[in-house]
Amino acid sequence: MHISTLLSILTLSTTILAAPLDKRASPKYHTLDFDVVDMTPSSKREETETIYRRTLYYFARVSIGSTKQQIGVAVDTGSADLWFPSNDATCTGGSDCKSLGSFTPSISNTFRNLTTSVNSNYGDGNGATGYWSKDDYWFSDGTKIEQIQFGLMNAVARDTGVLGLGSPDLEATDDKYPNFPAVLKNAGIIDKTAYSLYLNSATASSGSVVFGAIDKAKYSGDLAVLDFADYTWTAVKLDSVTAPNGSTVNLNIPVALDSGTTYIQLETSVAKQIYQALGLSESGTASCDQLSLDSNQLTFNFDGVSITIPYQTLFYQFSGGSLCQARIYGSSDGNNFFGDLFLQNAYVAFNLDSKKVGLAKANYNDATDLADFWF
Repeated sequence: MHISTLLSILTLSTTILAAPLDKRASPKYHTLDFDVVDMTPSSKREETETIYRRTLYYFARVSIGSTKQQIGVAVDTGSADLWFPSNDATCTGGSDCKSLGSFTPSISNTFRNLTTSVNSNYGDGNGATGYWSKDDYWFSDGTKIEQIQFGLMNAVARDTGVLGLGSPDLEATDDKYPNFPAVLKNAGIIDKTAYSLYLNSATASSGSVVFGAIDKAKYSGDLAVLDFADYTWTAVKLDSVTAPNGSTVNLNIPVALDSGTTYIQLETSVAKQIYQALGLSESGTASCDQLSLDSNQLTFNFDGVSITIPYQTLFYQFSGGSLCQARIYGSSDGNNFFGDLFLQNAYVAFNLDSKKVGLAKANYNDATDLADFWF
């Protein structure tokens, strides 16, 4: 996708919705809509005949500073910091880091340089370095939150900044501070440090985060309430996985729910157990003709809820061949991440105060039925 097209999408369709502070009704909420944008390198697009090889980003816009500079950032539940490139940043590693906007501190008279460095590292090896800063955050209705903290980066190896929504434990500093969800609570925008995530379907062009509320229209069945697992990232316990033939792999492992990851990553021995249950090779491949892509699904079982992933999205087919590859990958570092391959099929509500997660099957529609967090 061309940068100009991407910027047009963000300008036209991405909105930040909130009622003025003195007019908010129950539930108190802040809706942040985002665009789903395909950032797959052209070289990788040629490897597959399906859309499900895509590398997707969930882009929202933030408005910062006295001049209300608007910058596109990726919504990421697997990190905790807000950061974006400065106007004079150096894009490294072949990234186009300022394609969604950058911040010019010299034209904001409310900008503060905190003079401490920040280094944001990510599992894919593409991070950013810069310095901690503060400035005012603006809602589209003119409501302002004064002096929100963020990283202003001058060397960036990613194509976009990040809006991290995870626990403050994940902040890239020992001096913990109120990150974006906590700032909304402290300002009275919401009552709990909590938000719900709706990535929408695998083919959708938009989704949303609702801070302070749960959208009951966006899921089917009951919302199972799970405790945070004892894990570095915001995670829940995965009990087991059920293959299409009914065989079950018992796991009892923590899995991080991470919108900043595209696929599912599991400790290598666990991934191989799933491959075996699905009749795949040790590398997770099989003949596409044997998989029944149109009818089969893989089921992930949690306490009180099961989430299914259709085979159509679980596998991709290499161009010009008959071999299909599962988008579940083994990891030698022993970490378990459930990215958008899983989250597109689920509705997830995170309460960072009570350390609980609500989980249900996603219901794809345009309706809205907001309710307060009850857990």
